Amino acid sequence: MWYRADEYYFDARLENTRRTDEEHFKGFLELIRGRTPDVIVCDPSAASFITLLQSRGFAVTAAKNDVLNGIRMTATALRTGQIKVTKGCVDAVREFSLYRWADDGARDVPVKENDHAMDDIRYFVSTVLGAGESFACAVQRETGKGVSIWDF
Repeated sequence: MWYRADEYYFDARLENTRRTDEEHFKGFLELIRGRTPDVIVCDPSAASFITLLQSRGFAVTAAKNDVLNGIRMTATALRTGQIKVTKGCVDAVREFSLYRWADDGARDVPVKENDHAMDDIRYFVSTVLGAGESFACAVQRETGKGVSIWDF
């Protein structure tokens, strides 16, 4: 069983400012609090942040980004208790209540808003769950909507 026990959520739109990779790295270090993750799973589009993490000695892998299969896997992991989200992860809990599917009838896709924590949970489940690591950290970098998230 895996727990999402903590999160770091920065919303550039809400804060009306952006952060550099170095500033996000500082937030990442505060999140892991001296623990050493076996692997960090990153949004594959976060090339500069991946490079920074690797330059600081962290093992990084690009997340599997198959959206529909990842959503199915995540739903199964949540339903079967393989992964649990603690109430302290307020942004993830908030996004669970806001996550929705496009209602245009033409596509079977989630709406790309209020989904950043959902994306990083999906990255974790798709890429790490069941791989046997003793500690893992899923990382999502800027998503184009001014939000960056780290969780473990």
